[in-house]
Amino acid sequence: MCPPPAKRVCRALKPACGGDLSPPVKTPKEFFAKFNAEMQKALADPQINDKLSQMGVIINSGTPGRFAEFLKLEFEKWAKVIKAAGVQAG
Repeated sequence: MCPPPAKRVCRALKPACGGDLSPPVKTPKEFFAKFNAEMQKALADPQINDKLSQMGVIINSGTPGRFAEFLKLEFEKWAKVIKAAGVQAG
């Protein structure tokens, strides 16, 4: 249970785990675009979608730019939490 001052923070934070399927960082943009298009097609396939859903996977696909924005917001959100908690690297 969260102590009273932390209750508001605990309610506002929704931690999640996730992953992404991305080629290596220095992959040419043309390949990256094709890779993303093929992944979008695969994830739109009802059979693949159903199988992933049965495994508890929530698909949230999109563009590399959308994913980059998501990561930026997550880093900002958790940086505030870490700073407020006074957490420091070991």
